[in-house]
Amino acid sequence: MSVRGVGSDTERELWRQTRKYITDYEDKAAELELDLRREHNTLDSAVKRQKDTKHEIQQERQRAEQSERHCNEQRIALLGLQKQSQTLTCEATRLSQQLQMLQKDVQDKQQLHKHTRYSC
Repeated sequence: MSVRGVGSDTERELWRQTRKYITDYEDKAAELELDLRREHNTLDSAVKRQKDTKHEIQQERQRAEQSERHCNEQRIALLGLQKQSQTLTCEATRLSQQLQMLQKDVQDKQQLHKHTRYSC
């Protein structure tokens, strides 16, 4: 073999190794590209879940605020009914006392009328 032949073998070996490195590099780049796509899809899914969760939270917050408003309205209505009940209870007590006084007055008049009728 000549020196030139040795050089050719060396060059071929270098080219072979270079092609192997390039192929390895391209394979690794392809794997990384796939990993990147998977991670991108995962990120997209996470962003969608986050948006959905924010939307659900907003809806829950609106329902809670609506429920709180309803409770406040019910509380105000209840206070109004309690005041109305107290007023009616006072009125009923006053009317009951007035009725008792009228009944006593009627009894007294009946007694007086009996005495005057028998006295004459």
